[in-house]
Amino acid sequence: MSAFLGPIHYWLYNKIKLQENFIENILDASSQNNWYQGLKNEVEEAYGKPDDRPLEDIIDQNNIHGWLQGKISQAELRLAFVVTNIARKNFDYVSELKKIAYSFGAANSVSENSTASDCYKFLNDSLIDGMPCDRVNDVIESDENKVVWKQNICVHSDYWTKVGGNAEVYYTLRHEIIKGMISKSDLEYVPNENGLNIIRRK
Repeated sequence: MSAFLGPIHYWLYNKIKLQENFIENILDASSQNNWYQGLKNEVEEAYGKPDDRPLEDIIDQNNIHGWLQGKISQAELRLAFVVTNIARKNFDYVSELKKIAYSFGAANSVSENSTASDCYKFLNDSLIDGMPCDRVNDVIESDENKVVWKQNICVHSDYWTKVGGNAEVYYTLRHEIIKGMISKSDLEYVPNENGLNIIRRK
């Protein structure tokens, strides 16, 4: 089956698995801190249980694109469901989720000597932004010291709306993950500056 798969399919699958790891971190914290008991069972009942077996063992080789899109949707809905339900219990928990997001990013970080362009590539290789054909981001400027990019569309908000949540919470957590991911470098992340996102030398 692997003959049907290319690097881009593994690239997408790895991003899905990373988001599922983040979700598991949140679910573990929720259980340990008694934020929302039974949430793991609820999200699995609503949106299924992730399967982290090797891609070639589980993908539908007759519908590779559709299968990957389905798994992206599952990961997006699971994150939105988990975070939204925790926030409904007590919105103050979002502050704790931000800490979890930053720590998760720091545990999956770039190396100390990474350039701005290295960091942008790392983020693009790590965070779900739909399928490549969605063309979510356009890079405006890129070199070793600074990368500037524009987000053309939001591919996340529909998932959050579907579970009765707010995509602004998603971006709050995403920004913390990014800050954590570049925390070992001498770079900083500036989101939404005049509609643009920036990674630059401090």
